[in-house]
Amino acid sequence: MDLQALSKNAEVIAVGRCTGTSAGWNAEHTHIYTTVTIQVSQYLKGFLGPQIQFRQLGGKVGGKHLRVPGMPSFAAGEQVIVFLARDRAGKYQVLTAQQGKFSVVANPATGISEVKGNSMSGQVISRSFTRAVGAPSNPAELSNFINKVKSYVGSNK
Repeated sequence: MDLQALSKNAEVIAVGRCTGTSAGWNAEHTHIYTTVTIQVSQYLKGFLGPQIQFRQLGGKVGGKHLRVPGMPSFAAGEQVIVFLARDRAGKYQVLTAQQGKFSVVANPATGISEVKGNSMSGQVISRSFTRAVGAPSNPAELSNFINKVKSYVGSNK
């Protein structure tokens, strides 16, 4: 899914910082889920309040580790952009798993905030975003990325 499709299909697009994760078993003790908490600094689409929490399959509890291929990982302190949509149960999830999560990191040479996708979502930046913005297949500057997402959101109204 490219950036335009992510922007169109997401119900909520938020920029923020992961304040923590916690993993635990489901009620049947058959699956491990991780709850991710994001302190939102800016919404690009939708609104869920100053803090977002969502649960995703996978995580580590004690000596047990459930890893789900394609599922994004989050770390406390990490600045992220998440594209969220509701699942069949009506709960918010990262859209298309790993493709719906981007990390924001400071370029060590310039100090400029850049957006990096995960291994799968990196294709989103290199394919649609860089063609649209004219950037090389390097990470996109945060401000350019946000403006591009806003333009996609605005064109879908």
